Amino acid sequence: MVDRELEQRVGIISIRKTDVEKVWDIGYWTHPALQGRGYMKEAARAVLDFGFERLEAVSIVAQYALWNIASERVLRALGMEFVEYLEKGFEKNGAWVKENKMGMSRVAWMSLSGTQPLPEPSPLG
Repeated sequence: MVDRELEQRVGIISIRKTDVEKVWDIGYWTHPALQGRGYMKEAARAVLDFGFERLEAVSIVAQYALWNIASERVLRALGMEFVEYLEKGFEKNGAWVKENKMGMSRVAWMSLSGTQPLPEPSPLG
């Protein structure tokens, strides 16, 4: 992600398959000097749209370290809800970092985005 006016990299964002069919995971990082400007919320919303529309995700999840309040705010602003607490989220410098998992279903995304489901095929052809 690059801010064209600043000509500077703002951060990164990705969407990855999980071990569960049609469930995807997003992850992101924003440069600390550029946090709080809405960059990641905008990027994450576009990635959620892509995940639900193009990848046909049934749900999309994300995890954040408990100390990372900014990431929690982004996920909540997108409409994600708490899924589970992870005592051993990821390992950093030889210690486990506690995380919360947040998630959103396709139905919730459709409701929030105003997207309509595709019509069912007619039995008459």
